[in-house]
Amino acid sequence: MNIIILKGNLTRDPQVKTLNSGKKVTEFSIAINESYKNAAGEKVEKVFFIECQSWGNQGEIISKHLTKGDPILINGKLSIDTWEAKDTGTKLSKTRVVIEQFEFCGGKRHSASNSSSENKVAHIAPMNEIEEIPF
Repeated sequence: MNIIILKGNLTRDPQVKTLNSGKKVTEFSIAINESYKNAAGEKVEKVFFIECQSWGNQGEIISKHLTKGDPILINGKLSIDTWEAKDTGTKLSKTRVVIEQFEFCGGKRHSASNSSSENKVAHIAPMNEIEEIPF
């Protein structure tokens, strides 16, 4: 089973690319903060940077409504690309999350239209449902 659920903040604005096939892919990264106390009782803080990828209309929605710093909740699967460096022949890899579903998690722009939306979350349907919407 390959399922991952993450909540974090975008580290850069989403970038939409159109492939030769005409399909659109949106790429961005999120930062996830973790804090805990170690065995000595000291507070330890870690930040993880996760590359994300979203296809089709779903990615365009993310690009249209989110910018650097905005929070997002994603549900997806891990994907690992591997290749060889042309100059050295070294094997390289890149791990990312391919988003299947996501939710907006508030933020200033998303709460402006709702006066009591401090804890509200806007739900976005799975990608296969979004592509069936006629707009």
